Amino acid sequence: MKDLINLLRELTAIHAVSGYEDDMIRFMYEQMARLAYEPRIDKMGSVIAVKRGRSDNGRKVMFFAHMDEVGFMVRKREPEGYLRLISVAGNHKALPGQEVQIRTFNGQIVRGVVGIKTAHLTTSIEWENAVSLESLYVYPVDDGQEYVQVEVGNTVSFRPAFHNLAGNLVSSKALDNRVGCCVLLEAMRELRDRELEATIAFVGTVQEEISCDGSLAPARDFGADLAITVDGTVSYDTPDMPPEGEVKCGDGPVIARLLRTSGLNGWVPNPRLALFIEQVAKEKGIPFQRDAVFGLMSDAKPLRLGDIPSAVIGIPMRSKHSPAEVVSLIDVKNAVDLVVEVAGHINSDVNLDRG
Repeated sequence: MKDLINLLRELTAIHAVSGYEDDMIRFMYEQMARLAYEPRIDKMGSVIAVKRGRSDNGRKVMFFAHMDEVGFMVRKREPEGYLRLISVAGNHKALPGQEVQIRTFNGQIVRGVVGIKTAHLTTSIEWENAVSLESLYVYPVDDGQEYVQVEVGNTVSFRPAFHNLAGNLVSSKALDNRVGCCVLLEAMRELRDRELEATIAFVGTVQEEISCDGSLAPARDFGADLAITVDGTVSYDTPDMPPEGEVKCGDGPVIARLLRTSGLNGWVPNPRLALFIEQVAKEKGIPFQRDAVFGLMSDAKPLRLGDIPSAVIGIPMRSKHSPAEVVSLIDVKNAVDLVVEVAGHINSDVNLDRG
């Protein structure tokens, strides 16, 4: 587990708010290159590495994980020196009193502290209601370094704080979805010298948190016959969660059967692909869970526009979109094993036809 912990610690420390993922793009490119996968970066910023299969007519499979994280952006600089923010899919409920980091356009990191109204003057109504993002402000920290100009458009994320917790759990910002990136890199390491029938593309995608569109261009360019994303999903095993699902941290990766937010914004996997993943898990003794989630979406969704069957392997996660997301290292290791085994079992006999 030590290698997983070290990789997760390194991944979550990187600042890569959705749409501004350049630091993660470089990291994933370098890691894939060290594994001798000869990666490339497309125009949107997705990082793509391909492992050729032994069959020229074999299936072309894309495994992907989004590299971006939720965060905020500087919207206004007040004369008093503090900053106003706009959300980039960030959870402002978790902001008051937090430390954050601001990335300037030239890549410098500036620390900041989010102000919070004095408790003595907080009204009873304010105690009962969530603070609005418009009422919050950030004080840039003076680190004694040469003055760094913070500008409108600079991105803001929660400050990294990685912790090992009891029970094989870890906590950090940006585990959604650096945990998926970690699974891909570890699977690539294990598959590096293994001969496969299918040709596999491993892809780190961009802008999932703001559009869920980052997967379509790499899938079309690669000519994927099917695609599987690895992403954080919800876990229901804390006192603050409604008892609407069965997923628990530590009980295995999740094979999603439905994702839906509001209105007509929904996604379902190719039923036979989801069943195939479950069959591989059963055959190899890898524990898994199922879920149907309201309030969650994935960049598997736009693949239907390219007529590409897709599925989601989820990593159960507590406190999603917060500075203290929590995952189980057991689930991470089982997800790596599942990706490796699914990659090894996919061949031309796998039937994904509907009807």
